[in-house]
This record gives sequence, structure tokens and C-alpha cells, in this order.
Amino acid sequence: MGGEAPSRKRQCELLGLARSSTYYKKRASKDNPATERAIEQLYEEDATLGRRRLPVLLQRRYGIEIGAKKCQRLKKKLGLRTLYPHRDTSAPNPRAEKEPYLLKDMEINEVDQVWISDITYIQIDRCNYYLCVVMDWDSRFVLGWSMGRHMDVRQCLDALDMALKSGRSPKIFNTDQGSQYTSGDWKEAILEKGIKISMDGKRQYHHGAFLENLQA
Repeated sequence: MGGEAPSRKRQCELLGLARSSTYYKKRASKDNPATERAIEQLYEEDATLGRRRLPVLLQRRYGIEIGAKKCQRLKKKLGLRTLYPHRDTSAPNPRAEKEPYLLKDMEINEVDQVWISDITYIQIDRCNYYLCVVMDWDSRFVLGWSMGRHMDVRQCLDALDMALKSGRSPKIFNTDQGSQYTSGDWKEAILEKGIKISMDGKRQYHHGAFLENLQA
């Protein structure tokens, strides 16, 4: 097959393209790593920061001026998601006895110092599945999990059992005040291992931030 290749103009005519579009070059991203680190730092401190408050804090604390849309794009790129109440996965039992919150002003810097657990939902083919996860606070390592169509204490106990089978155990186990975690079965399983129980106060969503990011 001989002959010269058609000119750029002729190729564009054959393909029905504007010739100017063939000169386009993708611009390199101008994302600043320092901005991304600042967003991650603020998010770890308060995962409820949204598109309005986050740009304000970036400018106030770091002197970084950035628009709400770019903030949202960078959060998505970093796999971060603003926490707010989703489906009611932590409905309390009004008759259950709540435990105190033991983590206030505590410096958590050791593996197995504190474990946390939470339930979130995942939609697959328009069906809701409930995911219970047990995670180490310091390392953010997932130690146990269980997923099913129904949200009950058995699912939480299955995730706990998987975590404990690793041969590890925490000094403190922190959860929200959901009815699964205030149930007698859950408390018994924790206390018989010599683990202290800690529970978030009402509307403290930021303690489940690491778990929520599993969906991102």
C-alpha cells in the first residue's frame, strides 16, 4: 500500500472533525500538594466540613484561597466525603443504658489502643446492604466486617468475631449509641474480653469518619 497519507485538513474532513480540535493538548493539573495536605488535615479534625466552611478555614488557617467547586473536586480526588446523617443506622434504644465517652482529650497514638465500629449502608442495584466494620483507630486497619440486607446486632457480632480472631484486642472500644451497640449481647461480648466500652455523645458523627471513607 503506497502513497502519501492524507493531509491533516483532509483527514478532518473525512472524520467530520474541526481541524482546530486536533491541536488540543491536555493541560497539566495545577493542583497544589500543599492544598491537598491542608484539606486532609482539616478533614481529619472535622469531617463535617462542607463546601461552605472548608474554603473559609483553608483561607483563615493556611492562607489558601480556593473556590467551593475546586474544594469539592479535590475532596473527591482525595477520597474524602463530608459526614452527615445518612439513613438512620444508629437509632438509639431509649431504654438501653448508655456508656460514657472515654476518648475526650485522649491522645490516640498506638495500635490496639482504641477500636471503633460503625454501620453504614451501601446501595447495590437499588437494594440497600448494611455494612458493619471494626477498625483500629490509630492504623485505620480494617480488622473485621460483615454485610447483609438487615441491620441487627448479629451482624455487628460477626464483624467483632472476625476482628478478635486475629488474636488482637483493644483497650477501649468506641461506638455510637445505636441500638446494636447498646444491646446486652454486644456489651457482654466486649466486656468478657476485658475491654472498656466508650460511646459517642448524640450527634457526634466525626468519630465515624474513617469508616465512612470506606465508601468513597
